[in-house]
Amino acid sequence: MEEGENAKMKSILRKRRKKMIYIILVIVLILGLNFLLNPLRWPANQIRNRLLNQTPIGTSMEDVIKVVEGNKKWEIENIRYDFGYTSLEPPFDEIGEKSITVYLGEYWNPLVVDVTAWYGFDEEGKLIDVAVRKDVDTL
Repeated sequence: MEEGENAKMKSILRKRRKKMIYIILVIVLILGLNFLLNPLRWPANQIRNRLLNQTPIGTSMEDVIKVVEGNKKWEIENIRYDFGYTSLEPPFDEIGEKSITVYLGEYWNPLVVDVTAWYGFDEEGKLIDVAVRKDVDTL
């Protein structure tokens, strides 16, 4: 009788172990897909290219605002009609005559990484350039 109970217990433990392994695999798969599919994790130049596909050079300022407002995850931080944005690389020139600053979102890596885009426009309000920067929040 004891051998039968031992075999039954082993069978139950094996089934529980299999369930735990499946649960862990599903969690790892979900986290891995979230990591791979989050476009904010892409390099800044790839994010920039994606933004330029959505709002090509020459797009009006109003149309860029519509695209940004259409994305519920993005937030317009600043609209400047009197100043472009400052280049993210030396010599840190002013890009454009007008600008829009857009917060695209954040992700963990293992610290929080904020992703921001700057749209620069000429005096007629036509898009001339986009810059993307990632800032790692420190403790």
